[in-house]
Amino acid sequence: MLRYEMFSLLVLVGLAHAVTPPPYKTLIGPPNDFDQVSTFRADDTIMSKGCAVRPKNGGNSATNGMWEGGVPVDSWPFTVTVCTQLPDMIKMSFMLDNSPINYCYEKTVDVNMNTGVPYPCRNFQFCNGTKTGMLTIQLSCDANTCPEGTFNAFVEVTFPSSKIQLVSEVTTRNPIIGQPVTVVARLQDASGENINPIKVISAIMDIILPDGGVISKVMEIFKDGSIIGKFLPFLKNSNTDYSSLVDTVFDVIVKVTGMSEDDVKTYRTAANFLIPTLQHLFTSGSVSVGNMYTHPETNSQMVQFKVPVSVLQQSKNNNYRYYTQVWGTSHNGTAVPICWMSGLVNIDIDGNNTGEYVNGHFNMEMDTNWMVASETLFPVHLRNFSVDETVGFVELQNIDTLEVEHDPELLKWRPKIRPEDVKITMDMIEGYNPYRYKQNEATEGKLMLVHGYCSASEAFPTDQFNNYVVFADFEQGRPVDEFAKLISEFATSQGIDAYSIVAHSQGGMAALHLLTYYQSGLDGTQNGGRKIQTVGTSWQGTPLMGELANIAGILGFGCGKVADLSTDVASRWLSKIPSGKQMEVYYYTTENGPGFPCNLATQILLSSPNDGVVEKKRAQLPFGSAVDHKVGQCHSEGMTYPPQCHDAARNSEMNKNAAR
Repeated sequence: MLRYEMFSLLVLVGLAHAVTPPPYKTLIGPPNDFDQVSTFRADDTIMSKGCAVRPKNGGNSATNGMWEGGVPVDSWPFTVTVCTQLPDMIKMSFMLDNSPINYCYEKTVDVNMNTGVPYPCRNFQFCNGTKTGMLTIQLSCDANTCPEGTFNAFVEVTFPSSKIQLVSEVTTRNPIIGQPVTVVARLQDASGENINPIKVISAIMDIILPDGGVISKVMEIFKDGSIIGKFLPFLKNSNTDYSSLVDTVFDVIVKVTGMSEDDVKTYRTAANFLIPTLQHLFTSGSVSVGNMYTHPETNSQMVQFKVPVSVLQQSKNNNYRYYTQVWGTSHNGTAVPICWMSGLVNIDIDGNNTGEYVNGHFNMEMDTNWMVASETLFPVHLRNFSVDETVGFVELQNIDTLEVEHDPELLKWRPKIRPEDVKITMDMIEGYNPYRYKQNEATEGKLMLVHGYCSASEAFPTDQFNNYVVFADFEQGRPVDEFAKLISEFATSQGIDAYSIVAHSQGGMAALHLLTYYQSGLDGTQNGGRKIQTVGTSWQGTPLMGELANIAGILGFGCGKVADLSTDVASRWLSKIPSGKQMEVYYYTTENGPGFPCNLATQILLSSPNDGVVEKKRAQLPFGSAVDHKVGQCHSEGMTYPPQCHDAARNSEMNKNAAR
């Protein structure tokens, strides 16, 4: 089996940069699903009980062998976590109002998100004290260890018993280059029954650029305690090539200084994500619908919509997600809902085009049995029409109503069967899918074990499963759409036409994305078992993808930032995953045991309870099946409690219930 797993790894390395996407599904559902699609919004606010400390020079690097930063202490106990490339070689000292203070406990902590190389950090706990004041942190390195006098460091201070919180959110749902972005924050005291605002002295918003540059903006402070900052990601002009900035992750660091009612100074920071994009697609002209045709496999009458679009010449994307409601005309002339439609599409370019934008189109098609079932006729029109990109899932187009041009012959169409004779089939719901027909019931499918973001090895002990294959794309950080296509390509390369998935962390998002939007062997299993089972998946994102990825970037470790794991992008992705597809997912979650967090270094960024990477509240899939939640298990190895993927009883259960 070891040879087989290694072969799987070699296959994936060869596929990583040229993945052939599987065929798309056309998703269609009844009108009573309207409220379940495109309305869900996850909680993408960031809540912080501590602060990241930046050195006086404004970056993250030491100069002349010295790194120094400061932060006010408003409560005891508190902890200081220091992450550097050379944690045992850097000298560290701490002073409170210029007087040395001693820590009561020190521990080396590994900050990781499944990575084989953990981020080296030291955690200092300051236990006994009541004095408030300015904490100064000094890091130094001698000339022998740091001959050039420079080293990078990331420092954070956490106040675990404090009820002072900074809550922040990028409220601009779809950040477009050249359009304003709004960030809203609030410094608050949650010590009583009510959450009360704290007086704000100053509020700064730092936008961290990909090249390390910083744009600082003063945020406006209002009497009710709210803090608002606005800025333009970039000013678009015709002489600038913005293609390198599209879908790039920018950090937005909110830094707030406040004063409590008893005149104690406090300071909190929160890291948010921003993934701006260009307006690189918009509809142009009228949607048209032509003559019907008979589907060669299902024998159904199909009608096809042609949606004209203009696409930016320099756009790197040709993969979009659409959603729309289709409305028809009743026999008495009133508008009646027929269905909703969604899916992924590529843009077909129409002829040779010059200029900034080129003309093209994409097609959507619908089984006319949906019209029969809803007792509607032509003409039809579209409502709540939207188009998203698939990197960052920013909504590029949203139109309340789109009129449709009809071929005159369509207006004469009348159904040949009665509404009560229509049986809703899978071909009507997601189009013809050959995987549903090619699986021989006598041939058992496979169980695929899928790891998560940046995993250094397989997540699950393979000796606890049978008839399995191991997906291996180790030490990579990939967008969810690319991740999903790699899973499908791996199965195809192994000749596997039917399989289910047991996935860890981001692997669960990729599995659901694959099941939702692509024809694959996930649709080929026929034994009635579970198609997708997941452990520790952050369905609604994780705040760690901001600041924790910063640690990796500062120290030169990790797999980079994956926007789809951030809270706002995960929210946008999940908002249009149909409820029916979510219902096919069975998921498990865990949290730390009593008294100790899974990881001291990540606790500043996560609400409780959590598994050291994923918060319980964001591990919920709205229409999925929550199977079990266990206390005393962490996200991955190297944390306080055992890793969640090594639970033999759970693994046995998933192995038994997997569809094959």
